Amino acid sequence: MLFSILGMDAPPQEKLATIIGYILAIFIAMSFHEFAHAYIAYKQGDDTARLKGRLTLNPLAHLDLFGTIALMIFGIGWAKPVPINPLHFKQQRKGIIWVSLAGVITNIAIAIISVGGWVLVNLTLAAYLNSTGPMFVLSWILNVFFFYGILLM
Repeated sequence: MLFSILGMDAPPQEKLATIIGYILAIFIAMSFHEFAHAYIAYKQGDDTARLKGRLTLNPLAHLDLFGTIALMIFGIGWAKPVPINPLHFKQQRKGIIWVSLAGVITNIAIAIISVGGWVLVNLTLAAYLNSTGPMFVLSWILNVFFFYGILLM
């Protein structure tokens, strides 16, 4: 993915804005996905993720070096799995199911929000996408961010 961005025939500011939007989308997608697992586990009675510092939206807590690099280069990757202990759940079977579904539900929500954001950016900032200057860079970053927010899900 990153090589295709770098190899595209575009002005440097467009390439830079695309890379920034892509990296932001990766960090936010991974952070929210893993946070959702940790939060639901915590709500089910397991504080393992909280004790390990994983009940956070900080992307640095969730990024796996090789998984993130693979995602940036190949478009397929992973984050660090959130540690859970199902023995702490109030109801083990339901807890495991809800913790597993939390990531999927979060991905769907991010994809839906990204579609709305992408449409909104393209309707309101379309004139800037064909210009230059700071508004072009901002509109392009948002455009790319929402686009990859859809694709990464």
